Amino acid sequence: MLNILAAAILLLSLSAGAENSWTSLGGSVVADPAACSRAGGKVDLFVRGPDDALWHRSFNGKRWSAWRSLGGVLTSSPAVACWGANRVDVFARGQDKTLWHIWAFREVWSSWESFSGELNSAPAVATWGRGRLDVFASGADQTLWHKSFEGGWSEWESLGGQVTSDPAAASWGKHRLDVTVRGPEGEIQHKWFDGKWSGWESLGGEWTDSPDLSPLKKGSLVLYAKGLDGALWEKTWRDHAWSQWSSTQGSLTSGPAASKYGRNSTLVFIRGGDGAVWYRTFINQGEVSSKRTL
Repeated sequence: MLNILAAAILLLSLSAGAENSWTSLGGSVVADPAACSRAGGKVDLFVRGPDDALWHRSFNGKRWSAWRSLGGVLTSSPAVACWGANRVDVFARGQDKTLWHIWAFREVWSSWESFSGELNSAPAVATWGRGRLDVFASGADQTLWHKSFEGGWSEWESLGGQVTSDPAAASWGKHRLDVTVRGPEGEIQHKWFDGKWSGWESLGGEWTDSPDLSPLKKGSLVLYAKGLDGALWEKTWRDHAWSQWSSTQGSLTSGPAASKYGRNSTLVFIRGGDGAVWYRTFINQGEVSSKRTL
């Protein structure tokens, strides 16, 4: 009930009744944003600022905070995962091309830590439950690499493929992971884990920038990507099958960042033409989410 009420508050207080348009959250962004949602209607939004530091803005269920710098020197978009009501983990590539990590518990932030291994892209991160993190990135060999945390960090492992974008990752249930990347011909490639890793499957199309994934409910996902026409396109996984690609129209200047919000909403964040962060709320109905024009 709290999440349903919070979702309603978010639509009313942030969109100010403008459900059919993108809404600006300000800031100055030089890469794709990242966001995650927590219990109580909380949303955490992260961007790489013009100073290459990590910047954070949060929604507490009623209003947005001011922008706050968390420092660091980023050379990629950030990636974020929220697990539990009070834990947030953020990852990015640093100046040394390795993976850097910062986290918060009960709104108190750690210092930055780094991991070995050379990254060729921004990271992606997903969580299937409390205490579990799975991080993905393109390595120096342009294949997909994976590292996980559950009581301690694993070593990097290669999952193969040919990666030409930042990866996207999501989990809709325990021991389930879905990862997408842009392939060598601009198509989106998909790989999943359900106790063991699958092979790669093509989801077709020809896309610019990096895709993003968000769970809808157990057994379903929504995939967003920027098309050659600059519009936001979506594709859903439901009932063990992918839908057709569907355009939500609009004009994007970055890859999308998607975050599940409440029972049936997805928040999508982008960098606008003015360099600020913009967002839009999609109510997921049936095979695809509701269409809204800019």
